[in-house]
Amino acid sequence: MTQPNQQPSQQSSQQSSQQPSSRQQPGGQQTDSASSASSATNTAADAPVVVVTGATGPAGIETSRRLAAAGRRVVAVGRNADALTALAAGVPGLAATEQVDLTDQAAAEALAQRLADKFGRVDALVHLIGGWRGGKGFTANSEDDWKFLSGNLIDTLRHTTLALHDQLLAAPAGRAIIVSAKAAGRPTAGGANYATAKAAAEAWQRALADSFRRKQSGRKTDPVPQTAAAVIGVITAIGDKPGFTTAAALADWVLDTLDEPDADRINGERLPLPANPPAGPPADAPPIAPAAGSPAAPADASPADAPGPAAGGGPA
Repeated sequence: MTQPNQQPSQQSSQQSSQQPSSRQQPGGQQTDSASSASSATNTAADAPVVVVTGATGPAGIETSRRLAAAGRRVVAVGRNADALTALAAGVPGLAATEQVDLTDQAAAEALAQRLADKFGRVDALVHLIGGWRGGKGFTANSEDDWKFLSGNLIDTLRHTTLALHDQLLAAPAGRAIIVSAKAAGRPTAGGANYATAKAAAEAWQRALADSFRRKQSGRKTDPVPQTAAAVIGVITAIGDKPGFTTAAALADWVLDTLDEPDADRINGERLPLPANPPAGPPADAPPIAPAAGSPAAPADASPADAPGPAAGGGPA
């Protein structure tokens, strides 16, 4: 994920996680991973194929690592070639990397076709592209910030899910996973652009869930068991601070979601992720009383408009 006001992690060009054998493809550069003892499990022909977008951010790196170690064939998608090279060097067993700008619909469609040609399937999409921009007040929500956020939080999701929809639907246990933010439901003045983009991404994901349902268990005639699910995970931010969610905890949740046998139970759901416990005074510290005349903050007080680092950039 990106840091505030930085470019987000996006992708589509497959590069090798071992010794590359490169070949140019439309819409991105692709290289294949060489097989080795350490990656043999991950590149087994019958292993699920998981596409991780935003793979070069902190959450994307950890998620790619966990998925590869668990035997998935991971296609790590990002926009920065150098970051993808570093990812492939640091995460053993990736099936491929893809350098793609997913704000470009044609590039997303070309990625989907390359994956179909190479693997014959895509079982899951873990969409971790994000970003944060905001200001000190409502009127600080600029047009440039909106273009950045809508492109990276909404358009990349639209393009990728449209391109991969049919492959996810055909998979034995198709999953489309995004990570959203509590801010989508409780926006602040300075974070209006961000919260609006996150809320729009959630609406799109729920529409995807409805499509999966209509194509499977919700069919009016000859319904079939629900196997595909679109899921929304909700956090405050990625990090080690109290109330935040660690990248490791997010990766664990992704694995659990991929392994959930009851797709109907999670399809379209907005699920809170585990958060770090709140900080507190040392066990032997005396309680601190508020100063006279100082009202206590309400339990549901919103965080400051300026967030810490989070999944996908700012608060995810």
